[in-house]
Amino acid sequence: TEHDDHYLQYNQSKSIPTPFVDLPLGATEDRVLGSIDFSSTLKNGGKPIFSPGLLASANRGILYIDEVNLLSAHLVDVILDAAAMGVNTVQREGMMK
Repeated sequence: TEHDDHYLQYNQSKSIPTPFVDLPLGATEDRVLGSIDFSSTLKNGGKPIFSPGLLASANRGILYIDEVNLLSAHLVDVILDAAAMGVNTVQREGMMK
C-alpha cells in the first residue's frame, strides 16, 4: 500500500551526524563568522577563497558557548542574529558568502 511505501522510504533514510562545536572564549569575529583564507587566495591567483567559521561548522547542529557573558556584545549580537534569522551572510572585501 501507499502507506507501507512511505514507511519503507522513511526507515531507509540515512541518519546525519549532528555537529557539536565548542566556541572558545577568545574567539574573534572572523573565527566565528568566517573570513578570506589569504594563503589559499594567493595560491589561487588572487581569487578570494572563503574560509567558513565556527557557525558554518555548527550548521544543523549545536554551537556550545560556555560563559557567554564573557563574549563581546557585538559577537553575541552576531550569533543571536544568525540563530534568529537562520542565515549568516558574511561580506569581506567585496566578497559575499
